[in-house]
Amino acid sequence: MKGLLPFSRNDGLSSRASNTSASRAAVSASPLFGVPLFGVIVAVVCALQLWLSFSDEIIARANPYDQIRYLEMAESIVAGDWLGPFDVMTLARDVGYSSWIAGVHLTGIPLRTANELLLIVASLLLCLGLMRTGLPAGLAGLGFAILALQPHGMLTLNDLLPSSFYAAILIASLAGMLFSLTARKEVWRWVHLTWTSVALGVLWVTRPEQPLIVVWVLAFVACDFGLAHKKMQSIALPLARCLAALTVFAVGIGIVVGSVAANNYNHYGVWRTSDYKAPGFAAANRALLSIVQQRPRRRVPVPSEVRERAYAVSPSFAALRPVLEAPSWARGVSCNMDEVCDDIAGGYFRWILREAVAGQVDSSGAASLDAGLAQIARELENACNNGTLQCHESLSSFLHPYPETYLPHLIGSLGRVLGRMASSGGIRDRAPARDAPNIPADLQQKFDRIANRRIDLAHLARDHIVVWAEAPTDPIVAARLDVAGRKSDAPLEPVVGESRSGFRIRFDVEQPDRRPLSRYPIVEFDRASGAITRAPIPLLGDVAEVDGVSLETEAWEMPRPTGGVRGRLRGGLWSAHAWLIRLAALAGVTSLVGLIASGARGRQWDAALVAIALVGVAVASRLALLTMVDASSFPAFSTRYAYPTVSLFSVAMILITHRAWMVYQTR
Repeated sequence: MKGLLPFSRNDGLSSRASNTSASRAAVSASPLFGVPLFGVIVAVVCALQLWLSFSDEIIARANPYDQIRYLEMAESIVAGDWLGPFDVMTLARDVGYSSWIAGVHLTGIPLRTANELLLIVASLLLCLGLMRTGLPAGLAGLGFAILALQPHGMLTLNDLLPSSFYAAILIASLAGMLFSLTARKEVWRWVHLTWTSVALGVLWVTRPEQPLIVVWVLAFVACDFGLAHKKMQSIALPLARCLAALTVFAVGIGIVVGSVAANNYNHYGVWRTSDYKAPGFAAANRALLSIVQQRPRRRVPVPSEVRERAYAVSPSFAALRPVLEAPSWARGVSCNMDEVCDDIAGGYFRWILREAVAGQVDSSGAASLDAGLAQIARELENACNNGTLQCHESLSSFLHPYPETYLPHLIGSLGRVLGRMASSGGIRDRAPARDAPNIPADLQQKFDRIANRRIDLAHLARDHIVVWAEAPTDPIVAARLDVAGRKSDAPLEPVVGESRSGFRIRFDVEQPDRRPLSRYPIVEFDRASGAITRAPIPLLGDVAEVDGVSLETEAWEMPRPTGGVRGRLRGGLWSAHAWLIRLAALAGVTSLVGLIASGARGRQWDAALVAIALVGVAVASRLALLTMVDASSFPAFSTRYAYPTVSLFSVAMILITHRAWMVYQTR
């Protein structure tokens, strides 16, 4: 089978492409329009992106279920203690992203910079793979610019969340598939299949989107079979070739997943990558979803009336009632995010259920936690079987059991996801973010250390203001600064040994976006008489008097703003992205309709069409998943969810448009 599919850069269409005009052939052969052009575009884009992101750094957020958990997992890996001592959070998250954080930490490279470099390498691989399928160098360069300069990445790469890592590995995996399909030598086909399977294994243990990986692998196998069948005009050999590829994928993914599961078994006695993939957890959720609901409600898969009936028949589940029915973070998030203020919304119920069970198990750890969930499942299933509970068949342990509650909302959810993908960004999106104001100092230092952060870019910038104040007739006893309703106290420093008396007061005003204060703040003085005096801070060097209080601004140090050319270019990228993705969508959809109408189907199956299929399946499958989750469970249209899809969407539209143009030329 050696040399079975010898594709070249000009194999993008069928043999009719040889009939194109001599002028087009001359242009294609020109070095200006070949690899040198692509190299120039890559160099310019890389330099621009690294310069634009120079002021960005990983943000510290005090979210125990996301950023803090990934940070703690990475810290334990760096210390050689795998995921640390077992508690309720140990196996709550997949380990793929935390392993990346730990690996980058050991190099000493800032994690934010490493995220950027990983994206650039993955984007370069994908565009080189697209060029092997016949995409011109200029369009491949445009695709690289879209992937590397994606403004949604300015947000995602700053956050300690797996979306940025997941997006880069997904792009690299698609590149590996293209390299495998277009390899000239059989040995290189298997080399590319091998590393691609490992990359897919990393995706498997990074985010809970394993069904999508199965879809992508099946799409690759279908494309591989189509190309081989066209070349050999037979079924047996292409089928054997595809089975061999499936075996490589299964082995590569299995090695990665098995390594994680083996480590968890060695440390915690359970063979799984996370608690949410445990059989007991899935069984308990499926059993709860199978209980018939009297009043099905959107985004509430296990409503209170179902829980009440489950409490009555399951002693193990009834023991969780004090936790599940009490005020909790899950109820607060359900109200704020899903507008479900009288119950617990979909995705958050799974989290609070696991926490409630963890509070009931003994000290033996992960095995007891899953055993407790399995016991709940058995008790509910027994009640269903003997007729105590009215139940129906539930095929999923995640989706809402009543599709009629969310199917009418699919179009609206798709619109929200696409709307965020095509967003031009708000003020907060465009400005480099900084640490949350309420981040504890010890946690902030942990972010600094594990993520190799550049402290001057990560911590909140501050306005340092020094004010002198005196009130002889009604002395000052306390002072505070009021900035847009946010008040902060400051100690009074008596002025000693100077020509004047009174107090020197030092204020630090935190500025999340590193911009100077847009207006002068107010100082509130508590007086000995009980009165409160409010006075605006005077201009630097000026003296003012309000209600018997004399005050002067002695110093005011402002942070360096992040505007200028860099800030304007960042804003321009957001605006350009909004227009580009809309134009790309219009051109791509129009081209697709034209291709279908022209009858360009299977007889033109080639490497260029395979590229469209693979990228298109990756985009469509994730769009479908986000739409389904948004309609049925919780809002899924934020940048953290949309980012792995948004860049590939534009690339897919470019591929379809180019395909339509080439078909038009050959006809």
